[in-house]
Amino acid sequence: MARVGRRFASPPGERQFWRVVNAGADTYLDLQVDNTTMQIIALDGVPLASGVGTPASMTVTHWVLPPGSRVEFIVTGPRRVRAPTYA
Repeated sequence: MARVGRRFASPPGERQFWRVVNAGADTYLDLQVDNTTMQIIALDGVPLASGVGTPASMTVTHWVLPPGSRVEFIVTGPRRVRAPTYA
């Protein structure tokens, strides 16, 4: 399985909406975002909350995206790490 990594910078605590499309015909994508979770809100353009008794979102650490489908999710930028102070 090939591993393709992409780097995106995000300010600490910033929430971003991502829409990822797998336009491939026979490749499954295993999506992961380093050091954070993905809050999935829609699959193939259909909000999770559109069904009776379904949650508004689902929090995951990775998602397998089959060919010809898409996922919409929110990621939150990493927490700001404070440098230690010395007296």
